[in-house]
Amino acid sequence: MNYSKSNLISLRGLVVFFALFNLLVSACQKDSASNKIQETVVKVNMSGVGNNVDIATKSSTSARRSSGTETTIIPFNDEYSIVASVKTVGSSNISTTGSGNKAAVTEQVTALKTGTQYTIAVYSSAGAYVTHQSFTYTAGQTPQFTLPPANYTFVVVASGNNTLPSINFNQALSAINWNVPTASMDVMYFKQALNVQEGAANILDVILKHKFTEVKVTVDTKAIGTSQVATGTVTPNFPSVTFALENGTIDYTGAGSSTNAALTFPTTSGTELVSNPLLLLTQGQSGSITVPVTINGTTKPVNHTRILAEGVSYEITLRIQRNGINIGGGTFSPGNLLYNPSTGEYSFAPSNGARGDYFFSNYVKAKLMNVGNIAPNSTDNGAGGDPCALVYPLDYWRLPTEAEANTLIDAITPPPTGGNWTPNPYQNNTLVDYFNGPTTDLGMFYGTQTHPASNNETYLFLGLGGYYENTDQSGTVGTQGRFLLKSTTGYTSLLLTGTQGTTGFTQIAALNQNAAVQVRCIKK
Repeated sequence: MNYSKSNLISLRGLVVFFALFNLLVSACQKDSASNKIQETVVKVNMSGVGNNVDIATKSSTSARRSSGTETTIIPFNDEYSIVASVKTVGSSNISTTGSGNKAAVTEQVTALKTGTQYTIAVYSSAGAYVTHQSFTYTAGQTPQFTLPPANYTFVVVASGNNTLPSINFNQALSAINWNVPTASMDVMYFKQALNVQEGAANILDVILKHKFTEVKVTVDTKAIGTSQVATGTVTPNFPSVTFALENGTIDYTGAGSSTNAALTFPTTSGTELVSNPLLLLTQGQSGSITVPVTINGTTKPVNHTRILAEGVSYEITLRIQRNGINIGGGTFSPGNLLYNPSTGEYSFAPSNGARGDYFFSNYVKAKLMNVGNIAPNSTDNGAGGDPCALVYPLDYWRLPTEAEANTLIDAITPPPTGGNWTPNPYQNNTLVDYFNGPTTDLGMFYGTQTHPASNNETYLFLGLGGYYENTDQSGTVGTQGRFLLKSTTGYTSLLLTGTQGTTGFTQIAALNQNAAVQVRCIKK
């Protein structure tokens, strides 16, 4: 085929045209692909609410920040005292900072409640507004933000009572300060720097921290019976503060004077009375929690004083107990020792005349009945040690010693010239009888030869509750009582016997290592 010169020129031009067109399309495709790569996604994990322990500083201060329990004893009257146990969760003024493309996490995290409203706001590293979105939390929710690669600051604000504070996020971060009229909402806060990188897994783990103080009080009178409470007060509580979104600090300038906050109880009579949670603006000052408590017709304000730090939840339990019983130069616990395997808590029986649990020597957990716990072992009966020392407040009580038991025996044994008691000064100053009638346990009253009637809680009463040795069946209930003692070489027991109406007999008796006996503690 023959082509003219002009046709060849046209053909060559067409080839050049298509080559240039393909080059242009290819370049556009590459540019489009490049733009897609630059579209980075940040995934936000709403991990929950933590106790504000920052991994970077955890090793040096974790003991101070971690959850714990403190106990003190508050006198009520001659008959009763109150053990105040305070469990704290959380800490204040601990910032979570970091860089890179994954934020640091904290420990002891609880899930965010379903329905909680929260806002995630994004700012440049210089604090300029970028974007924000609001959400209502559902389990497994993972918000996402599409952002160009750069350094950003993420701020998250949530409210535990599902009402978000009114904040204008669309401005410079340093300019956002919002007024909090009262601690009417459980404000939670998180701030994190994040380096958003192209082609990387950009993940932000959000663990919020509480900003205000919370107090909840439980009045526990199960050991003595029904009591009553009235509305209490907590102070300090400031009426108004300013919250800085840039760093989560609370400014009390112009907050006004502190006032008493009302601590209310939905139920005011019973054996376990729990207050409504109370949010406070405390400025981290020393606080005072006061609850009017009525026991057997006597009403007194029970006051507990402590620092009320910002961002901390205080669960305060006021356990009412009878005071110890003084005899033989020592103060014995108001009841026999109990152990609750479900909660791990130790307490005393609710009455001087009630049986306690049975313990093997040198094991802190009580014998398990009818499950084959015939001999002591660490799996069933825990570590070695003194179970009395584990009653709140810790290390306030201990096991009686053999020497102290002998002192008790001396105190109720008459000298040759007779004892200083009636009606018979030449017999032991004891009485074997039912604690409160034949439907209650038979045992021995110490320090009296006559039944104390309504004063039966004020005299030491050790029941004839038997003991268990290599068996789950005790054939000694009603005829013997045995109580654990610490000796100079290990352990022994206090043995008491007798029949109703007699003075009975008390002695020290050797203890088989497979014998489980009751425990009556003595004050250190």
